[in-house]
Amino acid sequence: MANYIGIDLGTTFSAVATLDETGRPIIIANEDGINITPSVVTFDSANKTMVGEEARKGLWTDPNTIGRFKRDMGTSQTYHAHGTGHTPTALSALVLKKIKEFTIPP
Repeated sequence: MANYIGIDLGTTFSAVATLDETGRPIIIANEDGINITPSVVTFDSANKTMVGEEARKGLWTDPNTIGRFKRDMGTSQTYHAHGTGHTPTALSALVLKKIKEFTIPP
């Protein structure tokens, strides 16, 4: 069977799944062993990011943490962290990059 993955890039949480040998979908757990990952990005500095549960912890207290950006996809909305602007598309790409790591075998 060919290798396929399915991605749910959600406003609040994201997940990635693959098919097992019988063709049934299996959600792939993240590094914490959980099958959903918060769609939240925090910027520790202008160039260092954190995505997922650790980022979510600062959602309401850290001004450099951004969540719920998916609702602004297709708009000109820009989110700022450490003086740098980030589009919803760029933030989504960071989440996708993170959940892609779960599909790569150790």
